[in-house]
Amino acid sequence: MDRFIDNSPDRIKLRKHQNTLVVVGVGVIAMGIEYIFELLGLMLFDREYVANFFREMNPEFFADFSDGFMILLFAIFALIVLFLTVSVRVFVGVNAIKEGKGGKPRFLYLVFTAILIASTFESIMYGLEFLKDAENNSVRLDLLFNTAADSTNGAASISTLLICIISLVLLTELVYASIMSKILRRKMQCK
Repeated sequence: MDRFIDNSPDRIKLRKHQNTLVVVGVGVIAMGIEYIFELLGLMLFDREYVANFFREMNPEFFADFSDGFMILLFAIFALIVLFLTVSVRVFVGVNAIKEGKGGKPRFLYLVFTAILIASTFESIMYGLEFLKDAENNSVRLDLLFNTAADSTNGAASISTLLICIISLVLLTELVYASIMSKILRRKMQCK
C-alpha cells in the first residue's frame, strides 16, 4: 500500500495556516503569562505608583488609607483583571491550537480574539497619547524610555508598547490564519 502526502497547492496553504494557528496560539497564551509578570513587577517594584493609582481615582475616599492597604486593594483588583485576561487568552490560544491541529474550535474564540484586538489597539493608542507632549506637539522621549523623574506610568515604556504591538500582530495573524484555513477546508470539501 502506497502512502503519499497530498501536496496540492491548497493542501500546502492549509497546512501553512494550520501551523500558523498552532504557533500563534502558543504565542497568545505566552502573552497572557507575560501579563502576570508585568503586574507582579508593578506591584513589587513600583509601589508608589500602585498606592497613588487609587488615590488619584478618588482622592477624598482613599485619603485616609495606608499605602499597604492601597497595594492590597490594587493586588485584588489586579488579580481579578489578570484572571479574566489570562482566561480569555488561554481560551483563544487553546482553540487556535485545536483548529491548527485539525479540530473544530468554538466560533466564540474569534469573537474573543476581536475583543482582544480592540483592547490591545486601545492600549497602544493610550500609550502613544500618554507620550505626546501637548504643548510642543512632539513625543516625549524621556517618558518613552522611562528616564524622567516623574515617569511612574509603565504604560508608556518602549517595552510595553512593543509587547502590545507584538500582541496585536499575533492576534491579527490568528484571525487571518483561521479565516484562510476555513476557506481552504470548504474549498477542498467541495472538490
